[in-house]
Amino acid sequence: MIYQNLLSITRLHPNVAIKRFALATIKEMVEKNDNQTKVLLDYKLLPTLNDILVSNEHTLKLLCCRIIHILAKKGYALQIMEAKCLPIISKRFCDNASCRWECLKILKTIVSISPSYASLLVEDGLIKLIFNTLGYFKEQDDVLAASYGFQGFYLNLPYLMDCLNILNTIIQSGYGTKSGYTLNLFVEYFEYECVDRLRQLLEALFEDKVELKSQINRTYMKAYSELGVSHRRGLI
Repeated sequence: MIYQNLLSITRLHPNVAIKRFALATIKEMVEKNDNQTKVLLDYKLLPTLNDILVSNEHTLKLLCCRIIHILAKKGYALQIMEAKCLPIISKRFCDNASCRWECLKILKTIVSISPSYASLLVEDGLIKLIFNTLGYFKEQDDVLAASYGFQGFYLNLPYLMDCLNILNTIIQSGYGTKSGYTLNLFVEYFEYECVDRLRQLLEALFEDKVELKSQINRTYMKAYSELGVSHRRGLI
């Protein structure tokens, strides 16, 4: 009965804080107890998470993504796919900055499990999705902006590496198990636009190196100026 009550709270309770507490409890159960996980799945855990992910309750979506990621790592990728979670995850990946990296981790985990899973995701447009979102590795940090007036971007390189790892896994899966050179099964999905995205990525990385040095110098000089210390050399 406790499992049904927990899931009912996440769906129906009017208080978001209580819903968050129920989801946190579910996450803890999924993380630490396989038997409880199976019972929760039997009681429609994944459809419940889907409902939250398509709702307006934005503060709960990241927690839902983390639960799905744990399930994927624990071997429930097939159940996740059968519950139609991945189209929703892909949409949140594009339109929800707070969930984006967790969504990416879910996709990375499932792609790495099996070439057949990779093939299904490629057919659903994963390659184009990843290429179109490469640019999200440049992010603005609200804390740095509020605390130090830093208005530039910081580079989320682990996010970028996850994107590239997904693409590398797909390429390897596309060669199958045959030895020697064969035409990659997914070659038709790598359109010219994808190559152009990689070119833009390389340009951004090289440009940002110069821009980042300049921004650090400006921030460094400003900090010394505000502290009343005379210093005429840049940090880099």
